[in-house]
Amino acid sequence: MPHITCTLDPISMKDVHDLKHHPSIHEGVGEDQLTVYFEDEKNRAAYLATPTEHPCGDVGVDRSNTTREWIDNG
Repeated sequence: MPHITCTLDPISMKDVHDLKHHPSIHEGVGEDQLTVYFEDEKNRAAYLATPTEHPCGDVGVDRSNTTREWIDNG
């Protein structure tokens, strides 16, 4: 997968032009890297302060369950 560059500020939802003069963040490594540009440092800080959801992080899944209860037959 190629490196992805997002020029739509996720906070203001405005396109960012002149990328050399705007703040950005880089997430991931190599071909999986994502670069997101922001209108200003305030929006970048707001983005970084946004909590990340981890839907499978604290659900207490017991992977040692050998039954087939988890299969949805419906």
